[in-house]
Amino acid sequence: MSMKPSLVSALPFLILCTAGCETRTRSHSHKLEDAISVSVIEQTPTIFLGLKQVVAFHEDLLSGSKPEGKLGMDSLMKLNVDTIICVDGVAPDVKGAREYGIKTIHIPLKYNAPTKTQILDLTTAFTMNHARGKVYIHCHHGKHRSAAAAALVSIALGFATPQEMKERMEVSETSIHYEGLWEAVEKQEVINVFDILENKKPFPSMVKPQGMTAQMVAIEEAMERLLLVKQSGWVVPASHPDLAPASDAGLITETFRVMQLNPETHNFATDFTTQVINAVHQASGLEEALMIESIDPKSLDQYLHRVEQSCINCHATSRR
Repeated sequence: MSMKPSLVSALPFLILCTAGCETRTRSHSHKLEDAISVSVIEQTPTIFLGLKQVVAFHEDLLSGSKPEGKLGMDSLMKLNVDTIICVDGVAPDVKGAREYGIKTIHIPLKYNAPTKTQILDLTTAFTMNHARGKVYIHCHHGKHRSAAAAALVSIALGFATPQEMKERMEVSETSIHYEGLWEAVEKQEVINVFDILENKKPFPSMVKPQGMTAQMVAIEEAMERLLLVKQSGWVVPASHPDLAPASDAGLITETFRVMQLNPETHNFATDFTTQVINAVHQASGLEEALMIESIDPKSLDQYLHRVEQSCINCHATSRR
């Protein structure tokens, strides 16, 4: 992969200026012969114990799925990962990571194009921490948002070109239906060194989720956009070219997942959590169906109807 000399030559200076004095000790250790690795030339995602869809975008920057318990954290340690950047809406396992001496940073992304602030934060967070070890960016599945985030950071730092990073996103199996993610990578440019230096700040280990009301509003707005696409036979209407049905289905899925962990759920009827879990399942089904090129529109109608019904059930339960 090509590297742009202007920024690459400044990396030692960046690392020196952005690296903090924080020290962390690992309560778990591994032998050198137990180390595992993943290369930037590999053309398929790698699976490790507790980790899926692991793809290297740079020798120090990996993308993949949410770590699964101690197995996932142990694999991260063997990969020499020192910092996790979670771009999922659900907070990372801060306590579990801390037991392994791994730092967590939470910068939640949606399925549309990240903002300039989010891209700068991702780039700064990587720059501040990769001198200590590899940085692992994860979302839920490790296919879409984490891959796009890793690609954006790599381009912003001059590690690679947009075309090279789009090829790595293909390795991660990022869906073409998340158009905003692909467009963001296509348009990304190298970020000014001084912008990164000026952005140095403490990043949160986890971001508190929105309140229940805000979550329900977000779901309702996404449902309204999906209904517009349904009315045009599941083709994005010319009157609303900005609609992205797969992104909205992903937003609904994630919002329900976050809602499932929201402490406010305990204020509702005992079966509310059950209804939310079912809603996650139905919304995830719609999201996956929207990625099937040849699917029958009537089938999509049925998937959407199940999501609508799960929303109705959640509302009815919450009122009780």
